[in-house]
Amino acid sequence: MEYDQYTDYKVITDKKRIDSLMWTYLGAIEGRIVRAMKWFAQKEGYGEEVVGITFMKDLDEEDVENLPKPLDDHHVLVELTYPAVDVNEMAYVDFETFFEYLTEEIQDILSEHPDRADLLLPLLGEVKKSLGV
Repeated sequence: MEYDQYTDYKVITDKKRIDSLMWTYLGAIEGRIVRAMKWFAQKEGYGEEVVGITFMKDLDEEDVENLPKPLDDHHVLVELTYPAVDVNEMAYVDFETFFEYLTEEIQDILSEHPDRADLLLPLLGEVKKSLGV
């Protein structure tokens, strides 16, 4: 994703809209959740097409300066861009809340594919440790 156009983003703070944004993101990466979790365990973002998660270490100095508010080492930035939405959206989500969304997604996956527990649960533990939650 391009980070030099943050002035064209709407910052989302409404819980229901953030929920929708997160579920859109998690739905988009479901088939690549293992790859994404490996990145998250390193506090590195992962995106697909028009949705993405960004951690502080993903940004360079110029990116940080262009954000509407600073991103710290306790939050992720969730982005949804055109054409998925008419106006590009971003939300700042704290690590604990981000981990709750991720945990719920993993539980949903495991309810349909319990055979993936040996792969997904250790990765979830690595993400939890990395995020300090």
